[in-house]
Amino acid sequence: MKQKIDLSPKDELKPFTAQTFLVTLGGAAILFVSITCLLGLLALGKHMKLSSLEKKIETLQSEMQSNQTEPNRDLEKRYALLKKQVDSLSKKEGKEDAPQSFSTLLDNLSKSSVEGLWLTTISQSNEENTLMLQGKAKSPDLVIQMLQNLKEHQKTKTPLKTFRLEQDASKPEYLFTAKGGV
Repeated sequence: MKQKIDLSPKDELKPFTAQTFLVTLGGAAILFVSITCLLGLLALGKHMKLSSLEKKIETLQSEMQSNQTEPNRDLEKRYALLKKQVDSLSKKEGKEDAPQSFSTLLDNLSKSSVEGLWLTTISQSNEENTLMLQGKAKSPDLVIQMLQNLKEHQKTKTPLKTFRLEQDASKPEYLFTAKGGV
């Protein structure tokens, strides 16, 4: 059995006329304008979406910044108010010589800080009216300077009565312990 496929056109090509040319040209022009408009609309949509997202980002950033600063101001105001209330209650109850609060102690210690010295333990007992500080320092002079600074900031006059200083043989630092009244 023999099979054959004929791919040659059966009809002759029709001659190209002006009318055919104009119809083809018009169709191509309509197709070109449609594609251009579609691409323009897509670009405009992306630009609008991008600018909308940028505005949202700016809004969120400004909200984050305002939320970060406002609570800090509120906390500072609340802290100052609570501290005033505690101080006034202590004065009203005649507790000027009473042990100071732990937060006041920490506040005084932060004001007494010395570079090259760090505390490892802070212990306060209001029942026994005692304070213990332990830490490390690069030199003994720094410990003395911190204790003098603390004495200036402490409201009560009870001194730290016991003091121990050791040199750490494995490191170039000094270990210290100070104990006494608050």
